[in-house]
Amino acid sequence: MGLNPIGPTLQPGRGLTDPITISNAYMHIVAFNDQGPVARGIVSYSEAEDQSLPHSSDMTFLYANEKFIDFPFRESEILKAQVGTPVVLKMN
Repeated sequence: MGLNPIGPTLQPGRGLTDPITISNAYMHIVAFNDQGPVARGIVSYSEAEDQSLPHSSDMTFLYANEKFIDFPFRESEILKAQVGTPVVLKMN
């Protein structure tokens, strides 16, 4: 899925012996079809540490089931997906 090395040591007959302390947290995949770019992505660790929140593990569940989220790319898709007022940042 990506070029993200994970660093545990593989010991013959024992398996992976070191804890995995890093991994992909955000993945963004872009492909191209006849209509242009198709973007999908996911945040693998979910968005909230507080497990009592109703959506605390949504992204983890999707990641575990190899389900990525379609990202809006075209203006019509962006407008349809918009959930608030856009914020425009300008550099001085």
